[in-house]
Amino acid sequence: MKTTIFTLFLAVCSLSLYGQDQTHDLIVKGVDSMMIGNYTASLELLTEARAIAEEEEDYKNLFVSINNIGLNYHKLLDTDEALKYYLEAYTLAIKELDDSYEMTSLNNIAILYSQEKNLDKAIEYFKKAYELSAKEKDPLKRGIYAINLAQVFSDKEEFLEALPYLKTAIDLLKSEPDYLLEAQAAMAILEKDLGNIEMAKVKIEHLLPQLKEKRHAENKVALMLTLSKIESNQGHITKALDLCTNALLQAPININTRYEIFSNINEINRKSENYKKALVAMDSMSRLRQVIYDLRSGQQYQANKVKFDVLNYESQLTKERQQNQSQRRLIIVILSGALIIIFLLIWALRLARIRNKQRKDLLHRQEKILNLELENEKANNLLLEKQLEENKTRLLLEQEQHKHEIASKNRKLSARALFLTERNKLVESIIQDLEQSDKIKPVKETKGHIKRLKALLKEDEEWGDFAKYFDEVNHGLLKRLKNKHENLNANDMRFISYLYMNLSMKEIASIMNITPDACRKRKERISKKMELSDKEDLYSYISQL
Repeated sequence: MKTTIFTLFLAVCSLSLYGQDQTHDLIVKGVDSMMIGNYTASLELLTEARAIAEEEEDYKNLFVSINNIGLNYHKLLDTDEALKYYLEAYTLAIKELDDSYEMTSLNNIAILYSQEKNLDKAIEYFKKAYELSAKEKDPLKRGIYAINLAQVFSDKEEFLEALPYLKTAIDLLKSEPDYLLEAQAAMAILEKDLGNIEMAKVKIEHLLPQLKEKRHAENKVALMLTLSKIESNQGHITKALDLCTNALLQAPININTRYEIFSNINEINRKSENYKKALVAMDSMSRLRQVIYDLRSGQQYQANKVKFDVLNYESQLTKERQQNQSQRRLIIVILSGALIIIFLLIWALRLARIRNKQRKDLLHRQEKILNLELENEKANNLLLEKQLEENKTRLLLEQEQHKHEIASKNRKLSARALFLTERNKLVESIIQDLEQSDKIKPVKETKGHIKRLKALLKEDEEWGDFAKYFDEVNHGLLKRLKNKHENLNANDMRFISYLYMNLSMKEIASIMNITPDACRKRKERISKKMELSDKEDLYSYISQL
């Protein structure tokens, strides 16, 4: 629900501020490119619009350009760059523009902090926007800011703080049916969080039939999940699972929402001791987690690529400006020289000194030839510099892509290892329940099932496949390490591979089924086996092999 409100209001604010002047077309084209995901083209157009607005001191279009540059980086998940431009737009709004522009900046900054889970900062900036909207007497914006504030307080589990803002939002948005449904959905979920279970259940069942449009899909899923948790806690397992299944059919919903639905299905099946379906849900969660990792990695790579492209474009704009300035200076010099030559010619005619005139004409021609040669040499130098810059940029991109591919494969390995660990824990739990249950008779068929489950816990073959794939991804790291330190055993090599994938001691301990303290001691023992000094770090050492 929160994402729907934030994103919609962000786009409306950005597009409603356009001026009608020479930078208008550039800004519109830049925003259109951003909306279809062509971020490089969008940033180039907005950067050019910003340069023109700065030269003309057109603060409104300058604000819109900077704000939408920040929005591009926001969509590319580059939080630091987005925050830098949002703060720059906020400073400009305070110095040169009115409160409506300041509200837009405050809202964008608050959204960014909220998505980064910096909830205290998000509340600070949403409150500023909320107070400004009261001064501007804009009930729609004030109602939306009230919903946003309530959502952030709910995320902090400060439900009593959220309640008055939602009441205010419902009162302000009575003439806006779509936004009113958003506020009422938030209130229904808040009732459950406040412990008013039956009240929440009645409100949710009343609201669900009204949420028919696609823009309300996320809100509808949030209500279904809340109602599913209520039904599960009341022992209505079948009804709770049916709500989750129906939630999966809603569209459009994002990947994180789908992950939350499968997580809820897994929890319900565990509670009802239906471990087979719990395993299926966990498998879906694992796949979605990998998809989320891949999407984030892809967005980070795209953000880096866009940065390189924009830097090149800014460099090109700078060079073009310098060339234009050089051309203007050259024209002035040529005009000045022409005036001097005309004066000299007149003077020569007046004095009837034909020889001097011819000599000066010859010198003038030689000077022009020399200037042309110098300009040609400069042009060649500029061309060589451009080619060098392009080669350098291409090499940097290739290096970044190579690092990205290795990091992505290592993330897949770590995700696989963590998944196997979680699976083994669940299988161990099932075996223990089967062995200790008084209801299950120790018949031959049951023992056979237990034996097969225990067979799933064997890791030798899985470790062999894991080590082989790890060596392929990391260019024979384990083989080089074994050749250099022959006294390392299989468990040592396994520990080193997890450490190289940048897993924490807690995660490694979970995978290897040992305590974190034992994990740290193993690290010290391996460092001693490899004869590392006290100042040498094991991770730094293996990273340099």
